[in-house]
Amino acid sequence: MEDLRAKFDQIDKDRDGYLSVPELESLLGVFGEGVSSMVIDIIKKWDKEGDGKLSFEEFMAMITSANSVQEEEQGLKNAFAAFNKNGDGFITWQELKDGLSLMDRVSDADVDKMMAEADTNNDKKIDMMEFMQVMKKQ
Repeated sequence: MEDLRAKFDQIDKDRDGYLSVPELESLLGVFGEGVSSMVIDIIKKWDKEGDGKLSFEEFMAMITSANSVQEEEQGLKNAFAAFNKNGDGFITWQELKDGLSLMDRVSDADVDKMMAEADTNNDKKIDMMEFMQVMKKQ
């Protein structure tokens, strides 16, 4: 928490206890054009006080949420790896069947249905992006 407070204070150039649009723009300037609209969207999403800037508490909520998203994505990557036994970056029909069979009995029809839902590019295998998309729907 102290580390985040120090980072917040470093961004808060005018030391008013809030992160304004210009302060966040200078931080995100490395992303190039269109930063202003990105900053405005960030502030709109996290500014609970409605004052057009982020307090430390709002900044903390934003960072905590970002960390949760990263943890969720890592969990999905681990789940993908558990199914992708041969490590080729794809889940085949058989790998899906084998993985699901470890958790519960699963019929071939169930596996067919799951493959049809997840395999959006119809290449008969599930890549990481397809897996993430279908799992985030759940």
